Amino acid sequence: MKTSFLTNISIRRKLTYIIMSISTISVLITTLAISVIGVYTLRNNIIGELGISARIVGDRNKASLEFDNYGQIENNLSVFSVKQEIVQACLYDHADVITGQIINRQVGQYSGASYRRQDCPQQLTQQIEVTKDRIKVSRTITDSNGISIGLIYIESTQDQISAYIEKQTIIALAVMIAVLVLSYLLAVGLQRTISRPILRLADTAKQVTSHKDYSIRAAVLGDPEKEFNNELVILT
Repeated sequence: MKTSFLTNISIRRKLTYIIMSISTISVLITTLAISVIGVYTLRNNIIGELGISARIVGDRNKASLEFDNYGQIENNLSVFSVKQEIVQACLYDHADVITGQIINRQVGQYSGASYRRQDCPQQLTQQIEVTKDRIKVSRTITDSNGISIGLIYIESTQDQISAYIEKQTIIALAVMIAVLVLSYLLAVGLQRTISRPILRLADTAKQVTSHKDYSIRAAVLGDPEKEFNNELVILT
């Protein structure tokens, strides 16, 4: 018949394993919760920043779209080229024709690429799309009367989130190692107040049994020893 691992080890080791296990699990759960909340917050912040950038750059290009003067559009879009996380930005007129595009050649798939307007998606609507490694924001540009005159599309990597997850993983490992060391030291310290009295009582009981001598008494450290000695008095 199989017995559990903890059944065959000493009280001291049981106490050590229990304390270390509870501490480690608690740290892992806490770190995981903080990381999930952090990723969610960071992703929302990125989406918010992209939305603000889309609104600002879209407003700058209103005049160009209203009067079909596209000479300054790509110059206005160039603000995105300094942001390493931006993959590309595209501007469309009211007929969904691409009037300007900026490609960030620092991003892997565009490194050394030629100027390709076909990289801009077609038939866009105002939306936010989050994929495995990209965040895509499309925002309608309207004139003073609220009529749609174009649309701006911004595509960003999720490198910031990947870097955050990597950082959190390193922190979690460092904290877990520190907790394991501290919990081990705590368990060793608790053995003096928990396991040693129990082991002394067990040793006294073993002596009574082996020698059949009910006059043996346990050293009184607290109520358990008093009760044990009282039982021996009754048996005497």
